Amino acid sequence: MYSYIFTAHIIGALLFFVASIVVLISLFRPYKIETYRKLATTVALLIFGECVTGSVLTFLAYEPLNYLALCGAIGVYTLISITTLYILKRKMIEHKEELPALVYPLSFAGIAPVILTIFS
Repeated sequence: MYSYIFTAHIIGALLFFVASIVVLISLFRPYKIETYRKLATTVALLIFGECVTGSVLTFLAYEPLNYLALCGAIGVYTLISITTLYILKRKMIEHKEELPALVYPLSFAGIAPVILTIFS
Protein backbone atom coordinates (compact mmCIF):
# COMPACT_ATOMS: atom_id res chain seq x y z
CA MET A 1 0.00 0.00 0.00
CA TYR A 2 2.83 2.36 0.88
CA SER A 3 4.42 1.96 -2.56
CA TYR A 4 1.15 2.79 -4.36
CA ILE A 5 0.61 5.94 -2.31
CA PHE A 6 4.26 6.88 -2.72
CA THR A 7 3.99 6.45 -6.49
CA ALA A 8 0.84 8.59 -6.58
CA HIS A 9 2.59 11.22 -4.45
CA ILE A 10 5.63 11.35 -6.75
CA ILE A 11 3.49 11.54 -9.90
CA GLY A 12 1.40 14.29 -8.28
CA ALA A 13 4.55 16.19 -7.34
CA LEU A 14 5.86 15.98 -10.89
CA LEU A 15 2.51 17.16 -12.29
CA PHE A 16 2.41 19.99 -9.75
CA PHE A 17 5.86 21.23 -10.67
CA VAL A 18 5.05 21.00 -14.39
CA ALA A 19 1.89 23.05 -13.73
CA SER A 20 3.94 25.53 -11.70
CA ILE A 21 6.43 25.91 -14.54
CA VAL A 22 3.57 26.44 -17.00
CA VAL A 23 2.22 29.17 -14.70
CA LEU A 24 5.70 30.70 -14.46
CA ILE A 25 5.96 30.75 -18.27
CA SER A 26 2.71 32.73 -18.33
CA LEU A 27 4.67 35.68 -16.96
CA PHE A 28 6.50 35.85 -20.28
CA ARG A 29 3.92 34.40 -22.66
CA PRO A 30 0.29 35.20 -21.75
CA TYR A 31 -2.41 32.55 -22.13
CA LYS A 32 -6.13 32.71 -22.76
CA ILE A 33 -8.40 33.18 -19.74
CA GLU A 34 -9.73 29.61 -20.06
CA THR A 35 -6.18 28.31 -19.68
CA TYR A 36 -5.75 30.24 -16.42
CA ARG A 37 -9.03 28.83 -15.09
CA LYS A 38 -8.00 25.26 -15.92
CA LEU A 39 -4.54 25.80 -14.47
CA ALA A 40 -5.97 27.22 -11.24
CA THR A 41 -8.32 24.28 -10.73
CA THR A 42 -5.61 21.77 -11.63
CA VAL A 43 -3.09 23.37 -9.27
CA ALA A 44 -5.63 23.40 -6.42
CA LEU A 45 -6.46 19.71 -6.97
CA LEU A 46 -2.77 18.84 -7.05
CA ILE A 47 -2.07 20.83 -3.87
CA PHE A 48 -4.87 18.99 -2.09
CA GLY A 49 -3.76 15.61 -3.40
CA GLU A 50 -0.15 16.20 -2.47
CA CYS A 51 -1.08 17.26 1.06
CA VAL A 52 -3.27 14.20 1.59
CA THR A 53 -0.85 11.66 0.12
CA GLY A 54 2.11 13.27 1.89
CA SER A 55 0.28 13.07 5.21
CA VAL A 56 -0.70 9.45 4.67
CA LEU A 57 2.88 8.59 3.72
CA THR A 58 4.14 10.23 6.88
CA PHE A 59 1.81 8.07 8.98
CA LEU A 60 2.78 4.92 7.08
CA ALA A 61 6.52 5.69 7.12
CA TYR A 62 8.85 2.88 8.07
CA GLU A 63 11.31 5.25 9.70
CA PRO A 64 10.98 7.57 12.70
CA LEU A 65 9.63 10.98 11.79
CA ASN A 66 12.19 13.74 11.31
CA TYR A 67 10.18 16.88 12.07
CA LEU A 68 12.81 19.28 10.76
CA ALA A 69 12.92 17.57 7.35
CA LEU A 70 9.11 17.30 7.27
CA CYS A 71 8.57 20.97 8.09
CA GLY A 72 11.28 22.00 5.63
CA ALA A 73 9.60 20.03 2.84
CA ILE A 74 6.20 21.45 3.78
CA GLY A 75 7.66 24.97 3.81
CA VAL A 76 9.22 24.65 0.35
CA TYR A 77 6.06 23.11 -1.09
CA THR A 78 3.90 25.80 0.52
CA LEU A 79 6.09 28.59 -0.82
CA ILE A 80 5.87 27.20 -4.36
CA SER A 81 2.10 26.68 -4.00
CA ILE A 82 1.46 30.21 -2.76
CA THR A 83 3.67 31.70 -5.47
CA THR A 84 1.89 29.70 -8.18
CA LEU A 85 -1.56 30.68 -6.94
CA TYR A 86 -0.47 34.31 -6.59
CA ILE A 87 0.72 34.43 -10.20
CA LEU A 88 -2.55 32.86 -11.33
CA LYS A 89 -4.57 35.36 -9.30
CA ARG A 90 -2.62 38.30 -10.76
CA LYS A 91 -3.14 36.97 -14.28
CA MET A 92 -6.87 36.56 -13.66
CA ILE A 93 -7.10 40.11 -12.28
CA GLU A 94 -5.41 41.39 -15.45
CA HIS A 95 -8.30 39.84 -17.37
CA LYS A 96 -10.80 41.29 -14.86
CA GLU A 97 -11.77 37.81 -13.72
CA GLU A 98 -11.65 35.90 -10.45
CA LEU A 99 -10.14 32.52 -9.71
CA PRO A 100 -12.69 29.68 -9.87
CA ALA A 101 -14.58 29.27 -6.59
CA LEU A 102 -13.22 25.76 -6.13
CA VAL A 103 -9.57 26.90 -5.89
CA TYR A 104 -9.58 28.33 -2.37
CA PRO A 105 -11.49 25.56 -0.57
CA LEU A 106 -9.40 22.84 -2.23
CA SER A 107 -6.11 24.58 -1.54
CA PHE A 108 -6.93 25.23 2.10
CA ALA A 109 -8.48 21.79 2.65
CA GLY A 110 -5.01 20.33 2.24
CA ILE A 111 -3.89 22.20 5.35
CA ALA A 112 -5.97 19.94 7.64
CA PRO A 113 -4.10 16.68 6.97
CA VAL A 114 -0.76 18.49 7.16
CA ILE A 115 -1.59 19.99 10.55
CA LEU A 116 -2.86 16.63 11.80
CA THR A 117 0.39 15.03 10.66
CA ILE A 118 2.61 17.60 12.34
CA PHE A 119 0.74 17.55 15.65
CA SER A 120 0.05 13.82 15.86
